[in-house]
Amino acid sequence: MLPPSGIMTKLVGKWSIVSEEWSGTNYADPVVSTQVFDSTYMGQAGDYYEFTADSNLFIRESIYFDTARYYYVSEDSIQTMWGTWQGITIGPPYGYGPLYNIRGLTDDSVVLFSSGLIPEGPRTDIITLKR
Repeated sequence: MLPPSGIMTKLVGKWSIVSEEWSGTNYADPVVSTQVFDSTYMGQAGDYYEFTADSNLFIRESIYFDTARYYYVSEDSIQTMWGTWQGITIGPPYGYGPLYNIRGLTDDSVVLFSSGLIPEGPRTDIITLKR
């Protein structure tokens, strides 16, 4: 784990969700096939990402409350490890989630960007947050 820097400590706190965009391939049914998707979730009142100084991540999105741990891979990227995801308990031990690049971090906004391969195929996530 990297020692905290200005960039790292700036991420700590509660952020409102502006939008989350997903695109790629996902299982439609593990027996039948996979499906290609491209969707955007627009944040609603009460939705948030909350990063704590002790590496916890709490997410409230729509009807879901998710928990995760996160750690810095570099000053501008974090690895997430899910405890619960869409109401389903994954850990502890925690399951690895996306590696996010931190883009355009200011006091008032940030974009988390993840792109890569998952077992089902390519996937991209773009999460836009504001204070």
